[in-house]
Amino acid sequence: HTCEGLDIADNNIVENGVTGTSANCIDFRPMEPVTDKTPLILEGTTFNFVDASGNPAATYQIVATEAGSALNCRQGATVVLPDPVSGATLTYTNSGSTAKVIARGEDGSETMAELPRSTTPATVSVAGTDITKLEVLTPQNEFFLLELCLGQGQSLKTTYQPRIVALYASGGE
Repeated sequence: HTCEGLDIADNNIVENGVTGTSANCIDFRPMEPVTDKTPLILEGTTFNFVDASGNPAATYQIVATEAGSALNCRQGATVVLPDPVSGATLTYTNSGSTAKVIARGEDGSETMAELPRSTTPATVSVAGTDITKLEVLTPQNEFFLLELCLGQGQSLKTTYQPRIVALYASGGE
């Protein structure tokens, strides 16, 4: 069998396993402003919104702000995640009243964090167990999400390539 793309040093496969933490981020800042039909689906993450009457909003908006483009969370947003995570970090601006984010776990657990008023970009993290949904509660139409990072502090599973036994190895220069 041929093993391509392996880096072998001191008779060990270099970087054969990955551990640590990872975050998958959706950055709205470089996006073009747009208004389109809901839901908004980015990287497997689904965003739905509530209008001023508390009804599901028919459209979403990515708008231009002083900090770059941002997702207008209207009077509230529900974010359904593609996979459970142990944390989320929201970077936002909020020129209205204090908003809240509720992280809901697969087991029904809830963790809440406040998103204080901030006209310059602010960052808030929320942690939980197997979070599958985020609810952003915004009492006014003045909360703009600049970036959402999922998986903060989540330990990745360590995966290894199968053990390779070689009787003879050649190569190099």
